[in-house]
Amino acid sequence: MPKLTGFILIENNEIGIVNKKWARNLSLRLPPGRIIALNGEPGIQAKILEPGPHFGYFPGQYTITRVPVISISQEEIGLVEAKDGNPLELGQNFGKVVDCNNFQDIEAFLIMEVK
Repeated sequence: MPKLTGFILIENNEIGIVNKKWARNLSLRLPPGRIIALNGEPGIQAKILEPGPHFGYFPGQYTITRVPVISISQEEIGLVEAKDGNPLELGQNFGKVVDCNNFQDIEAFLIMEVK
């Protein structure tokens, strides 16, 4: 029954990655070279599902993939590999610093990279 109502519960130790199968506006497409949707285009959405209940994710339009939360302690270093965004400039080894709440805000990270 939950699937028919578009209800999904994300547990405390996981997040949900949203893949939108189609959009009502059939002309809505990802910009060339992009793989993560920022504006409701079909594809992997930048907005993740945090722990808790979520409604409106009907199985005919969405696939939700549950993945474990990654926790990095203060004694550890986390390496982030961007799969989307602007390419590095020639000779640049690391991306620019972007205000995105330590990569917790995917949309902010990608929007700053697009500018």
